[in-house]
Amino acid sequence: MMTHRHIERSRNEGRLSQIVIWALIGAVTVGLLLRMALGVIHREEAYTDLQVARKIVTTSSLASIQQVQAIFKGFY
Repeated sequence: MMTHRHIERSRNEGRLSQIVIWALIGAVTVGLLLRMALGVIHREEAYTDLQVARKIVTTSSLASIQQVQAIFKGFY
């Protein structure tokens, strides 16, 4: 039986994982903007990459932090 303490802990871990996921998407966005500013990639490529990153975030909201990090390592 889960106590109130266990439930609160699960909620906090869920919030933390969401914060980490959105921090990762923010890092990808900043990285894409920098690469675009430096002329490494074009606007269309950056937009496509950003759409892929958003899809990863929305589909991986239940994934563990390690899985999300592995996805972004392969993506970036």
